[in-house]
This record gives sequence, structure tokens and C-alpha cells, in this order.
Amino acid sequence: MILGFSELSALKPNLLTNPSNNSLEYGNFIKQAILDGSASQCHQESPSPLGALRSAIAEAINDNFLPVSREIFNKISLEMCHPKYEAHFTSAIALTLAGSLKLDALQIAEAIASTCSQKTEVSSQWQIQALGKGWLNIFLQHEYLAKALRDLSLLPISEVNAGAERPEPRLQYVYARCCALLRLAIDYQDFSNDKVCIPQFKDCLEPVELVLVLRNLAIADYSADYLEDGKNNVSHRSREKLRKNLLRSLATDFLSFYDQCRIFGVSHNIAYRRILIIETTRKMVLRLSAPEIAYAEYL
Repeated sequence: MILGFSELSALKPNLLTNPSNNSLEYGNFIKQAILDGSASQCHQESPSPLGALRSAIAEAINDNFLPVSREIFNKISLEMCHPKYEAHFTSAIALTLAGSLKLDALQIAEAIASTCSQKTEVSSQWQIQALGKGWLNIFLQHEYLAKALRDLSLLPISEVNAGAERPEPRLQYVYARCCALLRLAIDYQDFSNDKVCIPQFKDCLEPVELVLVLRNLAIADYSADYLEDGKNNVSHRSREKLRKNLLRSLATDFLSFYDQCRIFGVSHNIAYRRILIIETTRKMVLRLSAPEIAYAEYL
């Protein structure tokens, strides 16, 4: 079962805001949420497409080592490591837990990866490998990437910004380029919930396309966790630094995509996928920018 954005939006908030006082029951809730997948359809303003992946890792920890508390769940961080490494994301949770469990980090990582690989509801969406000193390398399946991209393109976001400050020139250029390309591609684009199809990822996926999709996933994950003051015990200064770094990375990745990927003169499937990437990038620029910054659709 591939978990959709509506299912993912319900999964992580329930874990973080309504955990049982009993750690064992809390861990069992994670397990049931993964198995049910679509148990709840409630909406959250900033859902994370990677929330179910964290929950799968948490379930593996619960099965092999100890009941998963809120504190442990919050420590399951996912960092984008592609294209520097072949994997898409990496997690250091095994290294984090090694001291308290008094076990070798690689042993912990191998147990997590093995447990996840034995469950089809997990392995059909992600491949998780243990390596090195205890890192978890995560590869997202094409079908999962496609559905996550479709759902991100439908993410509701305020289109009007009342702020008066101008964005950085490169970010303004990226936003305006996205708007211009979407206007040109109007024949392909219909972002109403009943019209947007899941894009095809098996047809000539360029490396820069994959990088931009992963960057958008990482930004959506950040916005779910850190945009609000006080969440995850991250200071405002640290959060602002990370936000600006993500925006700059998004701009760099989009410009590489823009230079190398056409949306005209290619197959319909390729064009449609790239249009969804552009629409998602446009929304992530708005979502990640400070409210006092106003973007113009035209240069």
C-alpha cells in the first residue's frame, strides 16, 4: 500500500501530539498506523511526505529494542544526501541510540533495515540499508516519489502575500520562471483534486529532476517540523539559518533543472511530471519564505 498525502498528514501529528502515556501502547500505535495506512483522513496545514518513513523506522526500533517514546521519535531525523551519495536520504538514529542501548550502532542499523525489508508495506515504498558506522541509507521507490510529488502539488497554500519586502533576486527569478512556465503549460495543468494524476517516473527521469523532487520533499518535511516557533526545541536563529539554506539550495536545484529539462517537445508523460515539479517548487518557495516577503509572478 502506498500511503497518500492525506494519510501521511494524519500519521505523524497523531504520534507527536497524542501519544499514550504508556510507551508500549505508543509503540503499538505506530505499528498499527503503518499497517493501516489510510486509517485517518484528517488534514494538517503542513504535513510531511516523509512522516510515514519515520514511523516505519520507529516501528522497527519498537520491535527490536525498546518502546518508542515521543523523545525517541523526534530524534529520527532524515537528511537529504543525494546526489553526493547514491541514497536519497540518510538517518543517524542508530548512532543516536547506541549509547543508551549499549549496542554497536551498526548492529542497531542492521536490525532496523532487516525489519523494514521484511515488511512489504515498507519495502514497496522505500529500501533501507545499513552501512558504515551505523548509518541508515534510504532509497525511495519511483511509485512513492510519484505519489508524493502529486500530493505536494495539491498542497493548499496562500497565494497572496501582503508583505512589502522583496525576495532575494535569484529566488524572485525562480518564482517568476515557475509562474511563466505554468502559464505556458496550461494545456497540461489542472490542479483540481479530481484532475491531477499520478505522474510517471520510469520514463527518462533526469538526475536534476530527481534532485529537485527530493529537495522539495526535504522542504515539505522541514515545514512540517520547524516552521512554528518552539517545535522540536530548535531556536529561532537556527531555524532561520536552515530555512535560508534550504531556499538557496532549492533555487540552485531549480536552475539546474530549468537549464537541462524541457517541458515542450517531449512526451506527454515527461511534460506532465515536470510541470508538477515546477508547481511544487513554486509552492515550496512560498511556503518557506518569510511572510513579509512578496513575490511577483512577472519579472
